[in-house]
Order: sequence, then C-alpha cells, then structure tokens
Amino acid sequence: MLIVSNTGPLLHLSEAQELPLLSKTGKVCIPSSVSVEIQYLIADWQPPQWIQEITIQEPAWSQADSWVQAGILDRGEADAIALAVEIKADWFLTDDAAARW
Repeated sequence: MLIVSNTGPLLHLSEAQELPLLSKTGKVCIPSSVSVEIQYLIADWQPPQWIQEITIQEPAWSQADSWVQAGILDRGEADAIALAVEIKADWFLTDDAAARW
C-alpha cells in the first residue's frame, strides 16, 4: 500500500502517541513542505525511518503551486495531493476539508 499524508494526520497521530500504527499500513510518503510544517509544529520532530520525504517533480509541482496561488489550498495540502497523484498513491490521508475534493 502506497500512502501520502499531509500534516494533520501525522500531527494528530503523533500527539496521541500512535504514529507507529501508520507504519503497519504500508509505505508512507510526504512532500518536503509537510516535513517543514511538522517541524514547525513539533519542535523535536524526527521523522521515523519508515516515512519517506519526496520532492515533487514537474508538472505536479506547478499544479500544486497553482492551487496555492489561487487560495484553494495551503502549501502542505496542495503538495501532498500533487505527490499522491504523481506517485499514484493508494491512499491519501488528510484532515482538511478543502483537500478532500
């Protein structure tokens, strides 16, 4: 199972001290912007080895940027959706209503 997550689910699972549960579901990938957001919100955040940070490539990055510039999504959500499409993820994890379209 290939999974992409934005910040919210990782943050909330971490707060509940249940982040390791996600490792049992499959390969978890996040865009760099999600990593930056989590580091801002959790000062001592060290991503587990089973979370892979991936840099978004074109044309997915341009699509994500257009969503951010239009005010449709924040950077983390836009990048996570673009990454999910780019790598053909099986699951996309989000807690953001705007990102669920």
